[in-house]
Amino acid sequence: MKRHSALATPAAWLLALAAAGCFGPGRAGADLEVGAPSLEVRLALDSAGYGVGAPVFAEVTLTNTGDAAVTVARPSAHTVDFFRQPADAPEPRHTQQVSCPLEAPSFVVIQPRASHARVIPLNFATAAPGSYRLFAVYGSEPEAGVELTAKLTSNAVPFTVTLPVVLERNEVGLITEQEARRIALQHFGGKALRVDARLIQDERYRTFVYWVTIHRAAGDPAGATPQSCLIDAALGHVRAETDQPVPAAAASPPPPR
Repeated sequence: MKRHSALATPAAWLLALAAAGCFGPGRAGADLEVGAPSLEVRLALDSAGYGVGAPVFAEVTLTNTGDAAVTVARPSAHTVDFFRQPADAPEPRHTQQVSCPLEAPSFVVIQPRASHARVIPLNFATAAPGSYRLFAVYGSEPEAGVELTAKLTSNAVPFTVTLPVVLERNEVGLITEQEARRIALQHFGGKALRVDARLIQDERYRTFVYWVTIHRAAGDPAGATPQSCLIDAALGHVRAETDQPVPAAAASPPPPR
């Protein structure tokens, strides 16, 4: 364990506080050589499902469960390790996080029953499809002079990783009308009473687009007003929303909203 002879740095200050008994007993069996803050570590993710290669934003929350204020190192690449455990594998594997090499360790004072949270992006947690559990392990910064011999482990959060959706296309390479309806429903959300779609040629985008209108049932939380959009028939994404519904007969492309 590293030692500091001066108290001029926040690290040495933290060591002095610990040595003076300002920290309460550790949580979850944490064993400290010179004392431990009463901390609880919680993990939350921004989604329950991701596509392969998508970033995961993990929120790490430190909660002071003791009766006195504590000074601890902030969650960062210096203090938090993430582990991903496949559903069909017994051993978790370390997962790299996005960090800046210029970020120095820093400290925060957490009052009793208060919390401090930070969102940390992970760029390799979705490398392969499957079902996983992710948990974080928090430990004091080595430079702080206080090292956990049994670090604090968060709750495990389940998530799934799936392959990207393969768009259904017709014989000339355009997405099908059914696919356009699906994309529109995904874009606007909610449920539909009826979905109208028409393939038109739009000179503004120099391509074919699907003009799609979603009709809702009376009393639908999304509202009774139809919602319309233009979907690129080649690329399969929404080009623009429009206030005009799909007409009964062929018509000029509507103006985008």
